[in-house]
Amino acid sequence: MIDILNTITDYVLVVDENGCIMFANTSLLNKLKYTLDELRDLNSILVDKDFNFIIDELNENKSVHNIDLYFYNSTKDKVLFNGNIKKSTFENKDAFVIICNCNNTDKEEMRNEFFGNISHEFKTPLNLILGTIQLIEKNVAKGNINSVNGTDLNRHTKCIKQNSYRLLRLANNIIDMTRIETGYYQLQLGNHNIINIIEEITLSVSSYMETKGINLVFDTDCEELTVACDPDKIERIVLNLLSNSIKYTDNGGEINVLINTFPSKVRVSIRDNGSGISQEKLPYIFERYVQDDRKYRVKSEGSGIGLSLVKSLVNMHDGDIYVNSELGEGSEFIFEIPIRVIQENSIEKFDMDNEHLRIEKCNVEFSDVYSM
Repeated sequence: MIDILNTITDYVLVVDENGCIMFANTSLLNKLKYTLDELRDLNSILVDKDFNFIIDELNENKSVHNIDLYFYNSTKDKVLFNGNIKKSTFENKDAFVIICNCNNTDKEEMRNEFFGNISHEFKTPLNLILGTIQLIEKNVAKGNINSVNGTDLNRHTKCIKQNSYRLLRLANNIIDMTRIETGYYQLQLGNHNIINIIEEITLSVSSYMETKGINLVFDTDCEELTVACDPDKIERIVLNLLSNSIKYTDNGGEINVLINTFPSKVRVSIRDNGSGISQEKLPYIFERYVQDDRKYRVKSEGSGIGLSLVKSLVNMHDGDIYVNSELGEGSEFIFEIPIRVIQENSIEKFDMDNEHLRIEKCNVEFSDVYSM
C-alpha cells in the first residue's frame, strides 16, 4: 500500500487518533521539504484547526470533505492545502487519512522538476556513449580496430553518434526550458559586437549548407554595433533558427541572414525559400510542443521545444521575435533586441570557442538535419 501511495501526485498524510503523524507520501514530503523521519518527530503539522473537532466529526460521519488545512513546511512557513479526511486503518491501526489535491501550480512545479531531473539523467549516459564512440573512431582511423565480415564500422558509429546528438539536443532543450520556467536560467550579459557574433555564427555553418546545395547570403547595413547581450544565448538563437530553415529548405534553395540597425534596436532576419508554414499554425508556432502539420513533416520530426526556447531567450534580452510565412513560399524569422550597453570596464570580443567545440555545437543543433 505504501508503494502505491508514493506513486500518486496527490498529497497524502496519515495521522493517528491523537493527530500524530504516521506516514506521508513522497509528494507531500517533497512539497514540505521534510524526510519521513523528520515529519514523524513532529507532534502534528496541522495548524489553525481544532483537531479534536475534526475527530468528533469523523467519528460521526466517517469522513470530512473539502476542508482547508495549513501544514508547516521545514522552514516553519504555513502552506495551505484543501482536501478530504477519512477514518480508516493504516498498518492495522486506527488512523485518519488526509488526501489533498495538487493545484495547477503544484502540478506545474512537479512537472518541471520531473522533466529537469530526467533530462539530467539522460545526459550522463549520452556523454558516456559519445565518448566511447569517439574512442572507437580514433582506433578505427589508426587501424587498431578492423571490420569483421565486411561490417562498415564507420557507418554504424556515425548512426549511433547522430542519434546520441539528437537525444542530447532534446535533453539540453528540456533542461533549459525547465530552468527558464523555474527562474534559474540567467543571462551572462556583456558588451559585445553583435554584428561580429552573428556573422561568425553564420559563417560557421556554411559548410553544412554547401553539402545540401543551399546558397547562404549574409548582409548587414552596419559593420560594428556594440550591445549588451549574452553571446552563448545569441549563438543558440541563431543556430536554432538556421537549422530550422535548413530543415525545410530543399536542395538548391537559399537562406538569407540580414542585419538591420535602428536608433533603438537591432533586427536580425533569417529568411528561406523553403516550404513555409500554414497560416493556421502561425499564431502558435512559438508555443511549447507545437509543430506545424506539414505534409512533409515525416522526414523531419522534432520535439516542438526549439522555437519556444528561442522565444524565451530573445525575451530574456528584452527583445521580440516574430515570423512571416506562407505555405510553399518560405519563412522569415525576425528577432529584435534593444541597443543598450551595461557598465563594465571594456568591450568584450566574441570568441567562437575552439574549432572542436564549435563543430560539436553545430553537430548537436543540426542532428535532425544532417547525417554525421
